[in-house]
Amino acid sequence: MTIKKTVYNMGFASGGVMCKLGALCFYSSSVLVDSLVLRNPLERKALSVGANANNNMVGQSDNHKNFMRVYFFTLSLLICMSGCKSDNLNQKVNLELLQDGSISIGSVYWKYESHKYGQVGNPTESQDFIGSISTERFSTNPSSLKISRQRITETDRSAYWYQDIIYPSIPKGSSLVLRAKIRTEKIEGGTVAMYILGLFDNKKKENFFVSTEGSQKIEGTSDFKEYTLRFDNYVDKYSPTEILQVGLIISGSTTGDVYFDDVSLLIE
Repeated sequence: MTIKKTVYNMGFASGGVMCKLGALCFYSSSVLVDSLVLRNPLERKALSVGANANNNMVGQSDNHKNFMRVYFFTLSLLICMSGCKSDNLNQKVNLELLQDGSISIGSVYWKYESHKYGQVGNPTESQDFIGSISTERFSTNPSSLKISRQRITETDRSAYWYQDIIYPSIPKGSSLVLRAKIRTEKIEGGTVAMYILGLFDNKKKENFFVSTEGSQKIEGTSDFKEYTLRFDNYVDKYSPTEILQVGLIISGSTTGDVYFDDVSLLIE
């Protein structure tokens, strides 16, 4: 008697085809590893497409990461630049208004005049005061502004060095700060001072006048010392200032020698 034995399928289903026992086919806890060699062409093609898709996804992920790196770097740079710009805007810039503050020999910026009281703008020759640019005494080389008076024949007269700033541009509410180094030799009997004067209408009218007179004593004998005069909360009282004048003055019954150097007028 012939006995027929049923032949059972001894393969494992894999992608719609049979995986023979001779092939390496096993399942690890999380990774399926198949022998690509034994797979049919369609399945190999499908896996190849899947691998390319994965590579594309990895590439896209890398591109995304690179883009984000560039984005955040650029954003940080812009924030930094914005902060630096803001800091620069908040910093105050001091603007110098005077020319030749260290006094050069033969300076064309500083003018010397002498006049009697009440006759500003009408200088006359003085028998008492002598103004000169001196190379004998200075704080900064090579020279200084000097006024000398050794005798008194007129007590109603002033002498001064000055500089005019034409149509100054000064923001309202800012501060004007006048500084000068002054040396005195036997100054007695009167006034040595610095002033800031604002004029308009062709020097005929006065907007403001501030001076160290009465608040700072500049007298006796002393080496160069810095003095300061402030005009805070600047405002043109009547009309826009046409001429801003800075003056270094000796007046009244004052005698002796005075030297002015390192003169500065700042907007703060």
